[in-house]
Amino acid sequence: MKSFFIYFLGLCLFLSACKSANPEPLPQSQPGDPGKTPTQTDPTVPAKSAAPGLGTSKQKPGGKLFSFPPGVTVVGRPTMRQEDLSLSKMLGSGELVRFCLDLANGTANPIKVEFPAGLVWISDDLTVQNGLEVKPVQFELPAKATTRVRLGTYCLNSDRHEASHGDSYDPQPIILDLASMNSLFQLVSDKKINHGETADELTYYQQQHVVQEGVWEVTETGKLLPETLQKLQKLPTK
Repeated sequence: MKSFFIYFLGLCLFLSACKSANPEPLPQSQPGDPGKTPTQTDPTVPAKSAAPGLGTSKQKPGGKLFSFPPGVTVVGRPTMRQEDLSLSKMLGSGELVRFCLDLANGTANPIKVEFPAGLVWISDDLTVQNGLEVKPVQFELPAKATTRVRLGTYCLNSDRHEASHGDSYDPQPIILDLASMNSLFQLVSDKKINHGETADELTYYQQQHVVQEGVWEVTETGKLLPETLQKLQKLPTK
């Protein structure tokens, strides 16, 4: 009996040692677990996009290709440069997506160019924001010359980085056709929000902040919040 007890005790100790040497694998953490930063690929992160290329969408924005006037060509790729940080000679409206656009006029006459509301400049980098014109922008290109145009546009993707030095854009912009965004364009069509239309820089920054809020709401939900609508309606008119 004693020998059986000793044998049984030895067997238990052996099995216990084997279990300790081969512990059960720990459960693997899953996307969205506490302590893990969610990413856009996690199913726990809800998509916020009213259309392709807007909001959190990584797709290319859709729309009609913009046609430059005959004789006008884009030289190189539109690129954000340090000089774009100044409001001097800036066209359009918006602070988060600014870049230089080199346009060549190959004709013997000056050419007037208009970028319409809804013009979208698509970033070459999916981590950088796409840019949107919310009001028409007009300028003139001298004959037989290449002119550098500095554009300010609004951000279409709040989850991406704002344009910084060296970031480039597709030289072929598209014209966005989204009913909710068209309503926003109509709302600000007579507002003083473009560069040069406000009395001072502080007023300009305050007003473009209101417009940017509206753009983000439309890109993510397809509509404006009532309080944002009121702010936009109160912006000064021409």
